[in-house]
Parts: sequence; C-alpha cells; structure tokens
Amino acid sequence: MSKINLFLFLIFLVINSLSFGQENESTAPKIHVSGSAALTNNGISLIPNFSLGEPAALFNLSVAKGKLSFDTDFNFSIKGKPWYILYWLRYQVINNKKFQMGAATHLGLNFKPSDMEINSKPENMITTDRYWVVELFPRYLAGKNTSVGIYYLHSIGLDPGTVGNTNFVTLNANFSHLKLYKDIYLGVNPQLYYLKQDNPDGFYFTSTIILGKDNCPLSISSLINKEIKTAITAGENFVWNICLKYSF
Repeated sequence: MSKINLFLFLIFLVINSLSFGQENESTAPKIHVSGSAALTNNGISLIPNFSLGEPAALFNLSVAKGKLSFDTDFNFSIKGKPWYILYWLRYQVINNKKFQMGAATHLGLNFKPSDMEINSKPENMITTDRYWVVELFPRYLAGKNTSVGIYYLHSIGLDPGTVGNTNFVTLNANFSHLKLYKDIYLGVNPQLYYLKQDNPDGFYFTSTIILGKDNCPLSISSLINKEIKTAITAGENFVWNICLKYSF
C-alpha cells in the first residue's frame, strides 16, 4: 500500500470512528465541529520562515470526537490561486490539568507556478509538491492562561525536487486571554525554533499577538518572524503580517 493510499485509509477509519462509534449515546463523546476563515496581507506558512509574499485567504475546518480529530487547512492567494492544503489526523495522547500531549500526521499539498512547454509553447502551470508530515506537541499548563511546551514536526518530501527531510523544533510559550479592558483580551505566543532542511539549518524567533473580544467571533492577529542565524537561503530575514479571522 502506498503512503498516499495508507493516509486516505487512515482518514476513512477516523471519519468512521467519529461518525459511527458504537458507544452508548449517553456516554459517547459528542461530535464537535469548529472552523475559521481569515484574510491576511501576507500568507505565512506553518513553518513561519516561509511566506506567500502576497495577500491570502485561509480556511480551517475541524471535526472532533473524543481524542480524535480530522482537520483540514485550505489556503489560497487572494487572487484565488491555491497555495497549500493540509489534511490532518490528530490524537490527544495525554490530557490532564497540568500536562497535555498531542500527536498528528498530515498529507501536505504545496502548489507553485512552474514554466512548462505544452505543444511547443511555453506555459505557466501550477504544479503540486506532496509532503508526508508527523508532529508531536507536549505542553505544560503553568496556569489558567499560561503554558509552555515543545513542538516537533518532521516532513518528508514525496516528489522529485522537494526537500527530502525537514526537521522543525520550537520552544514556545502561550499567554492566552490576558484581560486588557472589560471583555477585550490579548494573546501572545512567542517561540524560538530550529529548522533543518536536508543539510542547511538555522535558528529563528517568531511570535504571534492576538487581539479579541469575549463572545465575538472576530479577532485580529499579527505574526512576526526573524532570522537569528541561518544557512537556509529560502525565506526572508524578516516577515510579518496582519490577519482578520472569523471563528465558529
């Protein structure tokens, strides 16, 4: 069985588990559906060293039951051209008052323009690079609105010309729902991370700031990313964006 077929088979198993569990209705976990839609002046990737360099529309949908969830990320340029799509399987390994740990895998589809010759004429076509990704994210809950943790992602390029092996490790802190005024709150998520793509590697700093209001589905966020020391030539020394998000 190929890796893609295996991934699709796992998706089927999870959806089947989420939809047709045989537990008693009174004790079975309920299916939870959530998602978001966002607009940003600069699309920034899951690995924040890389950006689209132009405005983007971001869509997320999650279907969860108990410890399992199936999540999708659809991301496009504001012109409607596909940027990347992720199909996630996530599992909450540990979930208690002080310590949580999740594990996940996804199939990533990255879209990029490529110059090709068709019928002896040059054409600009969109091609797809596929990546198989696994991740692990333990975190310690230091308080109601404070946590610290580690995030690890390993990516394998499935197509010729893609990066064979990517390792992405972050040390992160999360300060959520910090009251500013009445029902206005602030969230801050600083991270130091190490990135290695095949041989070149580098160290970076990134942080996200979120401004929101209780019982309001709209929020505004900004992400910055700065190189500390790197031998990776892809990406820019400093990237940032502003994002308007609607969550449900």
